[in-house]
Amino acid sequence: MKRLLLILVIISLVAISCKKSSKTDDSEILVEAYGDVLTRNQLNAVIPKNISPEDSTAFAKMYIENWLADRLIFSIAKEKIQDTLEIHKKVEDYRRDLYVSKYEKDFIYSQVDEKVSVEEIEEYYNNHLKDYVLSNTYVKAFYLTMNADINVYYEVLNKVSTSGLKDKKALIEYCIGADREVFFFEEYIELREFLSIVNYKGNFDDADLLSRNVLDFVVNKKRYIVKFDEYYLKGQIMPFELAKPLIYKTIINKRRETERAKFVSDLMNKAKESGEIKYYYDKKN
Repeated sequence: MKRLLLILVIISLVAISCKKSSKTDDSEILVEAYGDVLTRNQLNAVIPKNISPEDSTAFAKMYIENWLADRLIFSIAKEKIQDTLEIHKKVEDYRRDLYVSKYEKDFIYSQVDEKVSVEEIEEYYNNHLKDYVLSNTYVKAFYLTMNADINVYYEVLNKVSTSGLKDKKALIEYCIGADREVFFFEEYIELREFLSIVNYKGNFDDADLLSRNVLDFVVNKKRYIVKFDEYYLKGQIMPFELAKPLIYKTIINKRRETERAKFVSDLMNKAKESGEIKYYYDKKN
């Protein structure tokens, strides 16, 4: 219990430190558990971009809690569970997989040309549209935060409601010197993830998105005014903007598979000739 209380204190201190200047050392250790350490650089790498300091602090606290929970459970599991033959075999299998994976990356896939033209990606996209149906709803949006104690904010609400991502510069200028901040999500993000980032606790789904594009709510004395600028619903064909990086990976993976198949075929033939591979069964059956 004392150890758990200490960890919770550490979490609180780290959450507070997230509000400090970004000039801190990225290699600074934020928390340690059973020999494992989490550094500021590692934490910064997983915090979503373009979110407010308050939202960043909340995300950091949640991540650290989960990181610590894994180490706490693992420490107990090691005491309760013996290193069985099954675990030992899985460790050996994993070790072999790591060797294979690193060799493929460093010596096989490094031979693959990773330049893919936009035309090639577009052609693949148009020929495989049925493979790119959205399983979740995605949005482009922005949100403005202000003091929740200000009761008369109709002008601000109207400004957000009648603006779009194209008005980014004007919105930034609108917030200067007015104790307001505005944050932009100019790339598509999954609706659930976006709502989580802005700490929205209400009910909001695809049907709501069809009928309204502005949310107005309060979290921790901050008023959030959200504007959904663009969206693609679950079940629709994925926009090319979202599909492009996926198709690039698909094309590269196909090239890698081809290169690996060639390499393995040559390796197999040489191994058979040298007697390194021996079959003790009839391959035809």
